[in-house]
Amino acid sequence: MKESNSTINTLRPLYRGIPIVILVVILAEFFIGRYLKYATPMYESTAKIKLADPRIDASSQQLYKNLDVFATINNIGAEVEVLKSRVLVEKAMKNLDLHVSIFRIGGIRKRELYDESPVHIIASITNPEWEEQKFKLQVNNNRDLKITTPEGEVLQGFLNQILTLKGAMLKIELNDSLIRRKPDLEVNDNYEFVVHNYDKMTDKLIDDLDVMSVDKDVAVLRINYKCSVPQKSADIVNAVATAYINDYIETKYKSADTTVNFLEGELKGYTQRLSSSEDQMEQYRDAKRIINLNQESETDLRKLSDQKKELVGLQGTLLATDSLYHYLKNGKDKFLELAPDFQAYNDLLSSEMTKQIKALQLERTDLLLRYTPENDKVKVIEKKLKDISSYLIEGVHNTQINLQIRYKDLQKSIAESEHAFDGFPTKEKELRILERNFNMNEQIYRFLHEKKTDAEIARAATISFHRIITFGEVSQTPVSPNASLLKAFGGFMGLLFAIFGIYFVHFMKGRVSDENVIYKNSDTSISYSIPYFKNQNEKNTFFTKWALELNLNHELKNLVVSISSMNDKEGKRTNASGLAEAITRLGKKVLYISADGRMKSEYANHEFLSLPTIRENWRLPTVWTSLTEKWLQEFDVVIIQNLSTKNDSSSLMLMKESNVNFFVLDSRRTEKKTMEEADDTFQKISIPNVSYVLNRAGYTPTLFSQLKQWLNRKKSDA
Repeated sequence: MKESNSTINTLRPLYRGIPIVILVVILAEFFIGRYLKYATPMYESTAKIKLADPRIDASSQQLYKNLDVFATINNIGAEVEVLKSRVLVEKAMKNLDLHVSIFRIGGIRKRELYDESPVHIIASITNPEWEEQKFKLQVNNNRDLKITTPEGEVLQGFLNQILTLKGAMLKIELNDSLIRRKPDLEVNDNYEFVVHNYDKMTDKLIDDLDVMSVDKDVAVLRINYKCSVPQKSADIVNAVATAYINDYIETKYKSADTTVNFLEGELKGYTQRLSSSEDQMEQYRDAKRIINLNQESETDLRKLSDQKKELVGLQGTLLATDSLYHYLKNGKDKFLELAPDFQAYNDLLSSEMTKQIKALQLERTDLLLRYTPENDKVKVIEKKLKDISSYLIEGVHNTQINLQIRYKDLQKSIAESEHAFDGFPTKEKELRILERNFNMNEQIYRFLHEKKTDAEIARAATISFHRIITFGEVSQTPVSPNASLLKAFGGFMGLLFAIFGIYFVHFMKGRVSDENVIYKNSDTSISYSIPYFKNQNEKNTFFTKWALELNLNHELKNLVVSISSMNDKEGKRTNASGLAEAITRLGKKVLYISADGRMKSEYANHEFLSLPTIRENWRLPTVWTSLTEKWLQEFDVVIIQNLSTKNDSSSLMLMKESNVNFFVLDSRRTEKKTMEEADDTFQKISIPNVSYVLNRAGYTPTLFSQLKQWLNRKKSDA
């Protein structure tokens, strides 16, 4: 409940100040509307450029392979800096007429004309101090000119006339093309123009130009420019985008052309080197009689291998023949007992002779069975055997000689074949060096020739793989000032300022607005919080309750009640009269005393007395004591509507002599510091049974209701 009351008390000043809030918000919206009416609108135009990506664009296809010679993947951040570079902006400015800015001067504001100017100004400034300065121009009768320089010098002239000043030369002519398109265009008017410094104009354009990437992973750049002329914004962003594309093509052409020239020079040198390598290799092959070194060496090796194999076979045959020869020769006297091995001697003749020997041997054996060895038949057979064996031995001997000759000859051939490999490693090394030099020169030549072809294609292909995907358009809606945002902001700030002002004034006033203020700032208790009464019934009900509580606490007999306040008009009269009426209704005799004498008796239920009419010396303590004793003998309760304690010290005497003291604080009038003064007074003179009464507690009238009350009072006074 306390939190709820605290919240309500906090919001009471705002409730009271609702008219102020409404008025401040209306004024804020009014001033915002005035500002929007006379503020210079700013228009923004945007162009977008898609950067080439060699990984996915046409530049990566076979026809244009390595078209941008030695190029790498584009760096988006670097391209942003290129777009904002001075070199590129200067190229863009060459296609724009920005040297002179012309303004039409109105009653409240001026407006830049740009391409809507009815006059065209050609200016040459020789005085640097006049650059970026304002010249005033007045055109009359579509021909007469009046020019005021930045230094105040006035010059008269005519259209299409060259005007010479101390620091400038000017020629002002009609914009005939615009006037033909807009015949109703007003020419006679007041103008202002500024001749820009080229460097400063470039720097300002770079500062105002906003270039950014759409996303760090998306190779698309956005170019923004904002100014008061929508056509100018579109022209500038389009000029910058076009200059970027043209600069890319120009740079690519220069790079390709430089590359072609460089490659042509290199190709000439490597053509000579390649030819020299070919000649050296040819001379070496002729000198060494080399056709194909690998094949020749392979053939020689195969031949040598075959010869060695033949030599080995021949050597075996020769050994077998030698063995057979010696076997036969040593056993020729007992040939019939021999059994030679003819594996190494197996021609047809030897085979036939061996068969005859075997047959003769068999025949001799048969004869010996019938005849003696001296028998002629046996001797004939033996002679035949001897003849054949002699012939056979001689044949083996001849074969042995022939084999030896062949063996020596084959050894000689092998030696000659081996001599063919003398110096082969050196020959192979030198030939490999020559071939390596030749291959290297040939590869470089082919590479350079291929690159030259690519570079020639790049030089001939005057296109850009960067693309303008969105041209800047002439904006019809200004981006600033943002009317909706400003109105909302103005309303919000007006509301905020009004609320802040209301609470600032509320806290600066420092009124005793509720009971919490009394609890926090005073040690004196508070007895009653008197609400604002809307009708008489509410008033009677509240004061009746007050009278009953007073009766319970003090018993309504021989009771002097003082109702005081620090200042006038804080509710003493209302509370005193209301309490007197309530006690009277309880059947008690009540005397109502007005200490200041300003109030006349308006009540019939109780006695009324005005102190100034009793005695002039009532302020004396002895006199006042006697009067009080006299009144208490006649009345049960004496209620005193006291004097203001701030204006009359006698009020303290009345409080001192009272049984019960109610000190009235008004929530709308009493300041916080009043409680400090009152507490000090209560402690110094020991006021008995003193407590605060908060008048009009929780009452927060609106300004409209207060205005209505004020009008009613004025009306009743009239």
